[in-house]
Amino acid sequence: MPWKRQSVQNLRLKLDETALGYYPQMQRVQKRIEALLDEKSPQAL
Repeated sequence: MPWKRQSVQNLRLKLDETALGYYPQMQRVQKRIEALLDEKSPQAL
């Protein structure tokens, strides 16, 4: 069934676009969390 394969490809493309949209935001949040942790415990390491 070729239509099924096509719909799976479309779904995968949509997921990739969504992931690419979220990835930079997640990186930004992670850096912010790391900065906050560094501020709270500067001598933790």
